[in-house]
Amino acid sequence: MTRIYEPFLRCLFAQAAWATLTPRHSIERVATPRPTLDPAAVREQMRLDSRGAQLLTVWREAGGETPEFVNVVNQMITKDGG
Repeated sequence: MTRIYEPFLRCLFAQAAWATLTPRHSIERVATPRPTLDPAAVREQMRLDSRGAQLLTVWREAGGETPEFVNVVNQMITKDGG
């Protein structure tokens, strides 16, 4: 009966061994830039990171894609220089 399960067990052990292998790029140290502690830079990054939440809030308050919402989107794009 062991012979019947042998191919299955070989495959199972091969998959387990493969799952434990780690690609080289994931174990090498990657240089990450040091975060800036400048309050103005931190504030600007937080403002940019919250753009999606700002747009969703305006969209919900405006009741969908209304001229008011489109106007706010265009103002954000202009302000960000895009």
